[in-house]
Amino acid sequence: MGNQVHLSRHPDAIRTDPPCYRLVSPRLQRIAAALSFLAAITATGAASAAVATTAPGQVYVVNVTLTDKGISLPAEKNRHGRTLIYQRGGAVQYRVVNRGTKPYVFFIGEQETPVIAPGHTATIQVQWYTRGNYSYERLYHGKPVAPIGAVHVT
Repeated sequence: MGNQVHLSRHPDAIRTDPPCYRLVSPRLQRIAAALSFLAAITATGAASAAVATTAPGQVYVVNVTLTDKGISLPAEKNRHGRTLIYQRGGAVQYRVVNRGTKPYVFFIGEQETPVIAPGHTATIQVQWYTRGNYSYERLYHGKPVAPIGAVHVT
């Protein structure tokens, strides 16, 4: 009798029948396969959309020049006097060149460059995750040297 095995005529006896998928019609098998395919495509689309929304945005580059008289930043649309204004989550790469005669460190937010010798350049990247007010300044031998600027993260 094919795949059937009868150990006894008792109703609680073990019996194996063909797997149930063989009892499903070919039409129902095609429909089930199509639905599985659509579910897989939908899940893949949703996963790629989730990655796209959490991917980091553009990294903005700001050129900073340190001199013996202060800090020079380019005129930017997101600048009000000595205050830089950024949106929360923005990533900014600061390319700092020391045009002064002393070695300086550029400090912004909670990060700082290594000591920059006169005529040399250093780069740091700051991700502005938290709203608030921060400062940027030149440090000489670990001490702030005026003028000091501000960063406001909205």
